[in-house]
Amino acid sequence: MARRDPSDGPDKPAIDAVLTRARHLVAKATAMTVALADLPELPALDPVPAGADQAQLHAIAVLYLAAELENAKVVPVVETLASLGMSGGLPFDLGTAAEPLAAFWRTRNERYAAAERQAVFDRLFGAPKTDSGDGFDLLFVDLCSVLYHSHDGFVQQGAVSVQRAVGIRTHALSLIEYFASRGSATAAFAANEMLAAIHQALGILDHPEIKVAFGARNLWDVVRIVSLRYSREQPVTAPHVRRGRAGLEILSWVGDNLPLFNSGGALQLTADDPIIGAAGEWIEDSLALTEAPMRAAAA
Repeated sequence: MARRDPSDGPDKPAIDAVLTRARHLVAKATAMTVALADLPELPALDPVPAGADQAQLHAIAVLYLAAELENAKVVPVVETLASLGMSGGLPFDLGTAAEPLAAFWRTRNERYAAAERQAVFDRLFGAPKTDSGDGFDLLFVDLCSVLYHSHDGFVQQGAVSVQRAVGIRTHALSLIEYFASRGSATAAFAANEMLAAIHQALGILDHPEIKVAFGARNLWDVVRIVSLRYSREQPVTAPHVRRGRAGLEILSWVGDNLPLFNSGGALQLTADDPIIGAAGEWIEDSLALTEAPMRAAAA
């Protein structure tokens, strides 16, 4: 697996493409949630419609992307800029960036606050290993590992072997079971709200006058400069963004294949399937994040 420079962040068009994908998933999750809400109440022994779990998993996929972008300081940095800008704490004229920054500030009470966002992320992705089972990180590492190494188990026809397919299904079901006790009916709403805030924040970070004011080449430079100058933090951005993008694809793939995993049907996975590349990307950037503190200490 080729290692990348951890400072190379996706450009704005690439991020926009990821957000478009995320908005599509939120729209699907929201539509399914609304449709299920209109159904008559089911008897206690009736199975929950598969669409309910699929909608939740699609929403959780978007929330995972939001969590990684939070780690990359996208929304927190704009919250800092808005606060400073509205209090006169920025030593330059905002120019045409003043209006979007002011709009972000005015709507601050209509968004999830930082503590509220973190509470959502901790509930879904921050649970540690307990006596009742593994936490999210271990479960997701296991799934990504078996997906990435599934090329070792392909047969001549290009399809994954039965043994490897069983391993993928087992790890996917463990992850599904984990989320079953942590998701909620508000997941789609939270995903939609956080995605809107991220979109707004990225637009501000990429504003030409904001970049000029901070001597930044791109929006990720703005994130790093503002974090260092005003919060005394040196954020690691690119691996979080890429890991969020990969996690979005993997979790949405699990949601798409939920009926297949539940039924034990044949998994259709070939050697060139994009999900294998996404699993490799997630593993690679997780390693980069593990090594980041050691690189910083050695600098």
